[in-house]
Amino acid sequence: MVRTSPLSPLAPNGIRYVNTHHEEAAVHIAEGYTRIARKPAVALGNPGPGGANMLAGLTSAYGEGHPVIAIACTRRGAVNNPDRGGAWQATDLVAMARPVTKYSELVIRPERVPEMVRAAFRAATNGRPGPAFLAIPDELLAARIDPDRLRVTPAANNRAVNLGAGDPALIGQAAELLASAQRPFIYAGKGVLWSGGSNELVALGDRLAAGMGSSLGARGVVPEDHPHYFHIFDMQASMTARNEADVVLVVRTRLGEYDGWGCRRPGATPAPEDHPDRRRPALHRAEPARRCGHCGGRARRWQACCGRRGEDARVRRCQIWPATASFPQSPCSEA
Repeated sequence: MVRTSPLSPLAPNGIRYVNTHHEEAAVHIAEGYTRIARKPAVALGNPGPGGANMLAGLTSAYGEGHPVIAIACTRRGAVNNPDRGGAWQATDLVAMARPVTKYSELVIRPERVPEMVRAAFRAATNGRPGPAFLAIPDELLAARIDPDRLRVTPAANNRAVNLGAGDPALIGQAAELLASAQRPFIYAGKGVLWSGGSNELVALGDRLAAGMGSSLGARGVVPEDHPHYFHIFDMQASMTARNEADVVLVVRTRLGEYDGWGCRRPGATPAPEDHPDRRRPALHRAEPARRCGHCGGRARRWQACCGRRGEDARVRRCQIWPATASFPQSPCSEA
């Protein structure tokens, strides 16, 4: 009998295996990959302490919203489900990972592996991205599985891969607020990068002559030499621009500590907040978040809607912004 490595099927299926010296490093590398490639990555860990080493990386991925799927072994079910006590490296990895993942479960039967892998990827990629964790008892690694009996389906059959352009009515409401504002401001998050909507968002900002900024994780979504861009590290200028804006469009990001948790000054117009996070109640928000669809498609519709409302407001804003904000050059200058 010719024995093959369990890793042999990876390369033919387009999966590159990268060996690391430590489980924590593996998860951090996987998270770095997701930031650059903008697609999920998988990290593998050993039983017990090996799987626990992955938690530091999962904590980072959870906080930053990166779809890392971590898979670790556990001891065999005979001693670990439930724990009999005294088993070597027996650790409840599923419970340990649950607070820092969107999905954490134990695979108990080999035929359920495809189903639970689909569930992990669905949780990691739907809504606000985040990590998922699967624990597999070590006896399942040697189990024989007939691949013809497994249900393997395309990703589009199991999770949302294209949200579409969104609800025209909601987009119209947002466009009405933006087009009628005197000092609109657009605040972009990392979700714009993941959606591939950077160009459309900048074009929307240009059409509105709006000030623009981004979260720390979204640096690059607006070119940092753009005349309307307020750099995140120039906190005084960026906070002044947001506080003096009469309408703020928050796109694909959360409002956290460095954003004042979205607290608005008295008298300001509530911001249409395009936000995908459904993991927990948002205590800081004055209004429920509205999720309208894919960022690039929405931005194009906003451009069209705002354009139909005329250029008079845009010219007026070009006259107003320089009096209250310091751009590298006049926001009225354009090709």
